[in-house]
Amino acid sequence: MRKLLIVISLFSMVILESCGVASTGSIKKDTTIDPVVTAHALAEAGDYLQASYYLESAIKTEEDEIKYLPYLIDAMVRSRRLLASLESLERLIELQPDNNEARELYSLIREITGTDNKNIKGEENDRDRNIQRIN
Repeated sequence: MRKLLIVISLFSMVILESCGVASTGSIKKDTTIDPVVTAHALAEAGDYLQASYYLESAIKTEEDEIKYLPYLIDAMVRSRRLLASLESLERLIELQPDNNEARELYSLIREITGTDNKNIKGEENDRDRNIQRIN
């Protein structure tokens, strides 16, 4: 299980890079995105759980969620909130349908959490079938 978590963490960093942002470990201090700066400070202190909660709040209040989703997914994975990360990955895939890294991470997390043929609430739905078909 530890090896799978390491692989998942690496995938989350790849997603950040594929979205054109740096991983939380290399965010510049002079960035103007306050929620990311705050989340970065929490992550640097090793509190990925609080960083993920903070970013979830930022997404609810900000219009441009695509800025925060990669950071949120990374923080969720690092804090082992794998099931919660599935919902954010689904949203990222909706916004960036060509993001293959997000699709691969989504499939990997679904596989290890045992949610292969079900949505995160345990129900199979059309969107899940479509995402799996594309993979």
